[in-house]
Amino acid sequence: MRAKKYLYTFLMLVMAFLAIWALSQKTRWPLEEIKTVPEKEPVKIVYVYDGDTFDIEENDRIQRVRLLGLDTPEVESPYEHEECFGAEASEYLKKLLIGQEVILTDDVSAGDRDKYNRLLRYAFLPNGLFINAHLIEQGFAKKYLISGLKYESHFKELERDAKIEKIGLWGACKEE
Repeated sequence: MRAKKYLYTFLMLVMAFLAIWALSQKTRWPLEEIKTVPEKEPVKIVYVYDGDTFDIEENDRIQRVRLLGLDTPEVESPYEHEECFGAEASEYLKKLLIGQEVILTDDVSAGDRDKYNRLLRYAFLPNGLFINAHLIEQGFAKKYLISGLKYESHFKELERDAKIEKIGLWGACKEE
């Protein structure tokens, strides 16, 4: 009888340990769909406006790009008031991209351009960094999803984790 009690206690401790361990593991999405950087010609970044918009030079033409699947807080402008963490998001993207080349890919679910005629794109550094996902993961952006986007579930998961861990804007700003 006593052996059963010890066995039961031991099994309960093992189960409790396994449950705690499983809950402590971060479920980061592996970019299995992106085993390599898309095979496209990189384009040069010439200007970063804010945390989610920049200009590229492609074929001797300047084009404005809006990163897909995310939204960063606004920076102060004649049209917008500054939102919490807007300056930080903008500064971070500037440091990440100025002088760099990026590889851009589209998503048929989003269309080619937005109402401001900006290209809607996912962006990758040549080293493989998926910029859109990185900004959400680091708390510089919130997910901004158009139904059916390729990385919709991944962006939701990254935002959830950043919120839980109070990373970036999730720790610095009051939710509205």
